[in-house]
Amino acid sequence: DQRVRWPLQGMRGSDLLAAAARRIGAESGREAATAVEDEGLWLRVDTLGLIQALAFLASRLLEAAPAATLSLRLAPAGNRAHLDLAWQGAEVGLEDLREWQSGPMEAGGALSVRDVVERHGGELWLERDPDGRAASYRFLLPLARAEDAFERGGSRPEYYDFDLFAASADSHGLD
Repeated sequence: DQRVRWPLQGMRGSDLLAAAARRIGAESGREAATAVEDEGLWLRVDTLGLIQALAFLASRLLEAAPAATLSLRLAPAGNRAHLDLAWQGAEVGLEDLREWQSGPMEAGGALSVRDVVERHGGELWLERDPDGRAASYRFLLPLARAEDAFERGGSRPEYYDFDLFAASADSHGLD
C-alpha cells in the first residue's frame, strides 16, 4: 500500500529545501533556486513524502512549461511555515495545476500530493499573479523545535552505513 506513513520528524528547513532542490535537479536536469527566510527554522515533516511531492509537481510544471524557472522558498508563518514551489515565465492551465495536486503521483498509484499534505496536518493552495505568468504552490507545514529533532534524553541521532557489508573487489584483497 502506497499510503504507508513514515513518522514526522524534525528537520532543518534549509536542509529540506536543499534536498528537494537536488532531487528536482536530478530528475529534471534543471536547477531550482532556494530561499530560506529563517535559517533556524525547523519543520516536522515526512521528508521522503514531501520531497517526492515537490519533485512530482516540479516535473509536471516543467513538462507543461519548459521555459519556466523554479524556486523553493521557506518562511515562518506564526506557529507554522510556508513552503512555496514557485515558477515564473510561463502560464500553466488552472485545471492542470489542480489535477496535479489531487491526482496520483505515480501511474497506477494511490498517493497524491494532497495526501502528503494531509499527512502533515497542513494545507496546500495555489497562488497566481493576475497575468498568470508567475505562480506558486504554497504548503502550510508544522514547525518543530530544534531540540525535538533528536531523541529525548540528549542522545545522538543514529546513522546507518547501508554499504557496510557490501562486498567489493577491494574488500576481497584483505581476505
